[in-house]
Amino acid sequence: MMLRSSVRNFGKLCRCHPSFAALSILSLLITTLSFLVLMEKSYYTYQVSVTQEYLYVMDDSPEEICALYHDLQENQNLPDIVSISLLDDQYTGIACDTKALANLLPYGRIFTPEEGAQGANVALLSLEYVRNLPQEQIDQIWDDGIEIAGEHFEAVGGLTDIARYFPPEDLLSFFPVPTLIAIPAETYLSLSMQPTMLNCRFTSVLTKEQTEELRRMISSCEHISTFYLPGTRNSSFQRFVESNVIYIAILLMALIAVAFIVTCWFQTDQKRYQIYMICGAKKRHIVFFLTVDMLLLSQIAYWGALACTHFINRGFSDFLMPLPLVWRVWIGIGVFAFCWLVVLLCSLPLLQHYRNVSGFEVK
Repeated sequence: MMLRSSVRNFGKLCRCHPSFAALSILSLLITTLSFLVLMEKSYYTYQVSVTQEYLYVMDDSPEEICALYHDLQENQNLPDIVSISLLDDQYTGIACDTKALANLLPYGRIFTPEEGAQGANVALLSLEYVRNLPQEQIDQIWDDGIEIAGEHFEAVGGLTDIARYFPPEDLLSFFPVPTLIAIPAETYLSLSMQPTMLNCRFTSVLTKEQTEELRRMISSCEHISTFYLPGTRNSSFQRFVESNVIYIAILLMALIAVAFIVTCWFQTDQKRYQIYMICGAKKRHIVFFLTVDMLLLSQIAYWGALACTHFINRGFSDFLMPLPLVWRVWIGIGVFAFCWLVVLLCSLPLLQHYRNVSGFEVK
């Protein structure tokens, strides 16, 4: 009986104040959608760092690094390589699938397969590198290019400043371009540069036999000082949380604003609650009405947001990954509980104000 009355009460609220209802639902839907998309982007980054397989080697002998580079590319027993990079303190020579750098390239384009195979003089520049140039060079660098090892290079793209978000050890171990400038690996080798590091990302998890073969390849190098074999190690969960703290705080503040809009909408019906209390309803009955109203509102917005994420995921599958069911359930519960708490805290003073109505005290 109470539940049916509560549902009817919510329907009356929507009919009596359609603009308030539309504003409340739309605001809550957009905030929930933003939260879901943020979580899906972060979950994609987190899952990639867990499931992909990385090799990192530091060697005092550039010759050994170059030999290992060729051995890895020629070995048919290992999984396919997504990206492999030769590194020194300033430059990265990279050979990769074009998709490997797609997320790191906000400006320009990546090397074409022909440029990579032929060792063309093309370069990707970190936006941090570009910002530190004199203003007159910044204006001209994309047209004039840069000089590397006495050779002229065309600047074809700008790389995201990932260094500010991750510690150096993660950049070297997990990112294909941890330096400020990247060129094709064949170009890097043709210029006789001196690499001291190598990182490699495989497409799949290595078997025990493949890992042992990789270990034997590395053990044949005499001057290796540090190496990390592929494994499922993952230190990104803490950063997954830390990188989202600010965004979550902003969304929570937006959720508070939405909850206040909802509260104003619910309070437009306060005369009905006053009549209920005059007729003998207790405070817990009014709280139940508010709870059902908030539950229905949050579920309409939440399922609408889920439907939107379904279509967004289809268009941005390279950047987003659907959340596990349990995450979605907890997000839905969290949105409802947070808004319900704010609405209740704002409404209780009014209920207290109407405890004595027309001389009738409601306990």
